[in-house]
Amino acid sequence: MLSKFIRMHAGIALGTTCALLIGGCAGVSDNLRVAFGGGIDFIQPPRQLQMTRYTNLVIHDDGSPDAHQLGAVLAGAASASVVQGKPYFTVLQNTSALRARAGLLLDVGPVQVASEDTYSHEQRRMCRHDKPGCDDNDKVDVSVPCLTRTVTATGSITAIDAGTRRVVFVETDSASTTSVKQCIGDDGTIPDRAGLRLQARQALEGKLVSALVPQTVRKPIDLVKSIDGADPRIQARLALAWNLATNHQVPQALQTYQDLLGHGEGGAQVAFNAGYCEQALGDFAAADADYRKALALGGANSTRAARYQAETAQWLAMGVRSVAR
Repeated sequence: MLSKFIRMHAGIALGTTCALLIGGCAGVSDNLRVAFGGGIDFIQPPRQLQMTRYTNLVIHDDGSPDAHQLGAVLAGAASASVVQGKPYFTVLQNTSALRARAGLLLDVGPVQVASEDTYSHEQRRMCRHDKPGCDDNDKVDVSVPCLTRTVTATGSITAIDAGTRRVVFVETDSASTTSVKQCIGDDGTIPDRAGLRLQARQALEGKLVSALVPQTVRKPIDLVKSIDGADPRIQARLALAWNLATNHQVPQALQTYQDLLGHGEGGAQVAFNAGYCEQALGDFAAADADYRKALALGGANSTRAARYQAETAQWLAMGVRSVAR
């Protein structure tokens, strides 16, 4: 029997980590100008790649307070995860609906948060007679007592295919440890266990969330903004698409590039731009095809097209064609 179902918590923010990569300057070739600056958010698959096969989830816990809290965070993260402006997962409330919609059952727990205090001594150079300040000649070696407080959070998630009832994966983390050492004479006081428990549990939650939901990585803008000698109408559309992309309207920019390609305009540079936008949106198969098109057409853009195509090829080799829905 399933334990209590965890209901959706809309107020829980998605706990993903967005890495900001600072772009440098780009050279200007004879036939194109490449624009760097700002950044575009690229969608990356979850660490557990099998999650890309599912859109519907039911999350339940083993009844313990820590497992219930972790399950609520996972439900909130899954509910808040958005790709291309649309919810990536639907969190359902019962397994009968899940089986009918090709979903995944996430069994959360056990979760344990344990604390330990250890005592030791440490050699310090200190002033004689507890003076507030002195030179080295007036210092002596003193053995001072120290307290190290360590809190470790461990937890696991078992993912079960609702249709086949087979275990898809088990995600376990036992490395979410927070440790603080305080010795006599140090400034401040050692944090209480409650604060360290919270830190360790949040670290555990972040690691397990990253296994389940798509991640966002910000990369420098690497799009062809204009093509020397091209028709002014094409130049205007390239500039429009670049502005859309820099304002986080990547789907609209992609539509412009696809329209140009559909009319046989723009060549390798536009094919590269289309692939770049598709990769940013998590459509690795489409991006790979457009990068290959750019490489086949050749030109000064080939080196970058090959570099990005190698990235999409890695996802395809792992069986991930798309993070998009």
